[in-house]
Order: sequence, then C-alpha cells, then structure tokens
Amino acid sequence: MDTPIKSGNAMADVILSSKMSLAQAHGIDVRVYAHTHIPIKLRISELDLCCVLGNLFDNAIEANDGLPEADRMIRVYMDMKGTQLYISFTNASSGGKQRKVGGASAPPNQTRGTVSGWSTSPRSSRLRAAT
Repeated sequence: MDTPIKSGNAMADVILSSKMSLAQAHGIDVRVYAHTHIPIKLRISELDLCCVLGNLFDNAIEANDGLPEADRMIRVYMDMKGTQLYISFTNASSGGKQRKVGGASAPPNQTRGTVSGWSTSPRSSRLRAAT
C-alpha cells in the first residue's frame, strides 16, 4: 500500500496515514515527521506499536474537539534515538497548556503535563515514557 508517511515500517505507515486523514477530516492541521528509518524489527511487537500510535492519535484528535478550526493542530515526531524508537505527539487542547506535576498525573483541579513521547527500552519489551 502506498502511503504518504514513509517511516520504513509499513504497519506504522498505514496507521499514521489513516489517522492523519481522519484528523484532517475533522479540520485539524496535522504534520507528521516520521521520515526516518524505523526498523521493522523492534523490541515491541508491530501490533503493540500500532495500538500505541492509534491511541495517541485518537487522544490527540479528541483533545482538539470543541476548538475553533483555526486553532486545531497535531504534530507527530518519530525518530530512532540509538536503539530506541522515540514518538512525540503535540496537540492543541481546549483545556489550555498543561504542565507536568511530579512526573505523574495531577488531580483534576491541577494542570498536568503531557508525556513527551514513548520509547521502547532495549532491556525490556515494555513501553516507557521518554522524559
């Protein structure tokens, strides 16, 4: 399948391209920077990678709901950092800019930060937040 995203991982390219089209149909300005060589074989399964990408994109699309179309935006950045895959999502939100509180989720009455990305650890197949 020919996709506008060319990360080197066909399954990731399909998910990213599909979600990018969905976001654009919602009037969201989307930019995906994934023009790197993401190895086909990672320490995370392709299915898990696609689930993470799909969920992050769906959350970013939902966060843009209720905003004027001119303010809607999603930026996705993917790159290899050594042996780790780094994924970063930045999006507009009707809740305003958020900040990190002690590295954990803040109570609802406080602002909290978005995770800057996800990475696969070479020592484990589990996902961990990249900070």
